[in-house]
Amino acid sequence: MKKIMVVCFANYCRSPVAQYLLQHHLQDSVKVSSAGLQPIIDNKMDPRSSDYLISKGVEQILHIPKKVTSISIKQSDLVLAVDHFILQQLNQKFPSMKNKIRLLSQNKKGIFIEDPYKFRSKEYIEVMDKISDLCADFII
Repeated sequence: MKKIMVVCFANYCRSPVAQYLLQHHLQDSVKVSSAGLQPIIDNKMDPRSSDYLISKGVEQILHIPKKVTSISIKQSDLVLAVDHFILQQLNQKFPSMKNKIRLLSQNKKGIFIEDPYKFRSKEYIEVMDKISDLCADFII
């Protein structure tokens, strides 16, 4: 079974949503996880993210933010960075793994997934909608 890991900065807003939506769309063909460069110290994802997932029909949500490590990258077949900054950081920290690190938006050029942590509701949902569209159209 293929293993995909989605990485954002804090593993609190974007990467958990991408994780659950990719898993929802790809179902049993892959195992999807998520991590962050600097995970937030919390025992859940942003409540706006879990509400968004529920609105998309994803109800089995259990998330604890975790840090991306060389072991988690080695165990993944594909690592998806949510934005160019994360991609750059992953390539710098794990140069021997560059061959498996890609942008989540690799198949749709020109889409930028901003960090919505400090955004208001409308802007937050707009970012989540971008992630949802990318996950729905994702091709392994």
